[in-house]
Amino acid sequence: ATQALAPIKHAAEGDLIALVSHMPKVQSLAAHLCGMQRFPAFQTSAACLVEVDPDGHGAFQWMMDPQSLDLRSA
Repeated sequence: ATQALAPIKHAAEGDLIALVSHMPKVQSLAAHLCGMQRFPAFQTSAACLVEVDPDGHGAFQWMMDPQSLDLRSA
C-alpha cells in the first residue's frame, strides 16, 4: 500500500491522480484513504473517486460500474 499511495503524498493541491489496481488491493487502498475498516467491493471495470485533503484524509465521492455507463461505439 505504501508504494501505491506514494504519488498522493507527493501531489500538489488540485492534482488528479488515477490509481489502477485489482481486487482486493484496490478495495484496501480505498478503505485506507477513507479511514474505513472495509470499503465496498469493486465490480470488474468499476471506478470510484476519493478526494484527499492536504492532511491526507480521503472522502468517498462516487462509484461507477460498467452497468451505469451508456457505452456506444463510434
